[in-house]
Amino acid sequence: MFDRTLLPNPHAYYGQYFPLKGSKSKALVKCCFHHDKTASLSLDLLSGRFNCLGCGVHGGDVVDFHQQKTGLNFVESCKDLGAWVNTTQDTPDQLAARKKKIEQANKEYQAKQAQAAKAEKEHAQAFIPLVDTILKQCTQPMLDTPYCVAKGINCHNLSSITATDIQRFTLPKDPSEPNKLPVTVCYGFEGVLTVVILETLDGEAVALQAFDGVPDAKGKYARWIIGKYVVMGAYYRLGDFTAPSVVLITEGVADAISCYEATGYPVLAAISKSQLANAAQAVKAKYPQALIILCGDNDADGGGEVEANKAAKAVNGLSVIPKGFEGVKDFNDLHQQHGLEAIKTMIDAAIDSKKAVPSDTEDAAQPTNTTHNEPIIDDGLHGGEGQGDESKATPKPKLIAVTIGQLVNMALPPRENLLAPWLPMQGLAMVYAPVALVRLSLL
Repeated sequence: MFDRTLLPNPHAYYGQYFPLKGSKSKALVKCCFHHDKTASLSLDLLSGRFNCLGCGVHGGDVVDFHQQKTGLNFVESCKDLGAWVNTTQDTPDQLAARKKKIEQANKEYQAKQAQAAKAEKEHAQAFIPLVDTILKQCTQPMLDTPYCVAKGINCHNLSSITATDIQRFTLPKDPSEPNKLPVTVCYGFEGVLTVVILETLDGEAVALQAFDGVPDAKGKYARWIIGKYVVMGAYYRLGDFTAPSVVLITEGVADAISCYEATGYPVLAAISKSQLANAAQAVKAKYPQALIILCGDNDADGGGEVEANKAAKAVNGLSVIPKGFEGVKDFNDLHQQHGLEAIKTMIDAAIDSKKAVPSDTEDAAQPTNTTHNEPIIDDGLHGGEGQGDESKATPKPKLIAVTIGQLVNMALPPRENLLAPWLPMQGLAMVYAPVALVRLSLL
């Protein structure tokens, strides 16, 4: 049985992983869930809530954090934290008292969480006036910004502003930290910045993402989030969302623009892989008729693919990962190295594979994971739980585009011979005779 009162104090727990100074109620530290150069993980040292402004990972207490940190499930995490008790030895009175204590602790926890969520939402809304003010200072760039040039994309609905102009603003103060010094927006950025509007699916601009105008030593452009896009359910959008039949969802902004330029389909950038599922479910709720395609990153640890598959499964969509290309980690890489046609071919093939499934079986189909290394096959056509009678299975698509490498690695059935061992069935054979060279075609 889970006993919340036995959980470690959030300050003591987080102190194991991060250098916490003083007795502040909140802390901003370098995130342990992604490669973080600057502190972006916000910790509430009273409630245990956490939220990363960089990768989007978040949770409500130390149990949530421990699960994501260790990979343990809920029960194992509770045991690991010492908050799981064995009640088999309790008397009825002791068990009743323990349950009452736990119920009271849960009520207090839920009240605190609701209060914290309300305060977080109010703080997120406090950014909206700042967002509006900054946008009034932004301009549509006459020339592509340094970030867009580096990514090989057009600016479309992106804006620009100089670092000097945007650094005149400061972020709204968090009411829970009244003594905290003001934070200058985009502090340390230089040159002409690229500004991305993050808006709700109703079109309200509630946050911004700014990219530095000068790359670092590795050619990377630092980014700065202005606002609470996760709390507000905001994303970057490009294209016509009037009544979309297909919606593409990517992790990053450059990936979204590359996919849009390749296909013309409306696209949404979730900003981080941890927000792919939330983005997919929001799009599905808003546009139930649309086929949703998750265009995930080809991360070395497979994290992008895992999250894309998870999101696709939640909305009966498709996931497409740019595998099989050397040095390609995402769809913008694919665009820059192999052109927009490579993106279009991959996404069109995924859509064609989905169309091969009859409409009466679509709801039961699992998301297709289309990559460059694998044949395009909808998982709903394979066996498994709920598959039903094999004789009633939906036929597979007749034509599948594969590379030579994929063909060599396929588990093909052995070829049968009409005359063993030299005359195959359903194939071509060259037969040599003393008087002529005969070509046989057996169909």
